[in-house]
Amino acid sequence: MYIQCQACQATNDGFCQHCPEQQQIGSLEHLLINCSAFNSVRNNFFQMLNDNKDIYQEAKDIIFETLSSHTSIEQKVQLLLDSSCILAVITASQKKPNILNQIFKFSCMWCYGIHKRRLKLSGRWKKHNSI
Repeated sequence: MYIQCQACQATNDGFCQHCPEQQQIGSLEHLLINCSAFNSVRNNFFQMLNDNKDIYQEAKDIIFETLSSHTSIEQKVQLLLDSSCILAVITASQKKPNILNQIFKFSCMWCYGIHKRRLKLSGRWKKHNSI
C-alpha cells in the first residue's frame, strides 16, 4: 500500500518529481526511503548516528537493522513514523526507557532533513533571518 504524497508529484501523473527518469510513484514511502535525490541526506544521517556517542548502542542497532536493505519498506516507514509499536523498540525500551526517545528524535531529524532537501530542490526553501 502506498500513501500518495501530493508534494512528491510534479504533475498529476503520480510520479516523483525528483527522479522522473525512473517513473517512480510519488509516495511517502518512496520519498523517505528510496528516492535517489535524497541519498546524500540519508547517508549523512547514518554517519551522524554512527558518530554520536550519546545514543545507546541498542538504539543504533535497531535503527541500522530496520533501515537496512533486508527489511520491508513498511517496517522502514514504521520506524520513521511511529517506532513505538515495533517489537524490538518495545523490548529495548523496557530495559532502557530513553531508547524510544532517541529513536523518535532520530526519525524526526530524518524526516525534517528529507523535507528540507525536497524544498531546496524545488526552490521553495526560504532562509528566514531570525531577530
